Amino acid sequence: MKQLEQRYVKERINSIKNKKLEQVDKKYIVKPVRLNSKEKYNLMKKGKVKANLITAVAKINVNSWSNSVYFPSLDDIYDFTKYESDSKDMPIRQKLIDEIIDEADRITDKLILGDASDALKAITKFALMKI
Repeated sequence: MKQLEQRYVKERINSIKNKKLEQVDKKYIVKPVRLNSKEKYNLMKKGKVKANLITAVAKINVNSWSNSVYFPSLDDIYDFTKYESDSKDMPIRQKLIDEIIDEADRITDKLILGDASDALKAITKFALMKI
């Protein structure tokens, strides 16, 4: 296989790999949950979140040298952690990422070592691999 052809095939392998990794991220990362101000207000109004005034008062910061005052935000006063969450990886995600990267590397090795027909068959199989 000529150098130009090898370069094209490597780019093709990387393109497939990146698409597969993107699919894994979309499918196996739990999106973060963030409340907007209206949702926070409704939770406060319904009494579903408790105020922690001690923490809020402790966060008031007066800078005498700059004559500025920091007042706590709603997040400092109320605990919304029960209703908000950060993004999380599902346990299977890393296993799938490793499999995709290993398969791409294996195909690249076949290509570099000169087994072009097997490499091309492997690329087709890799492209059809289900996530």
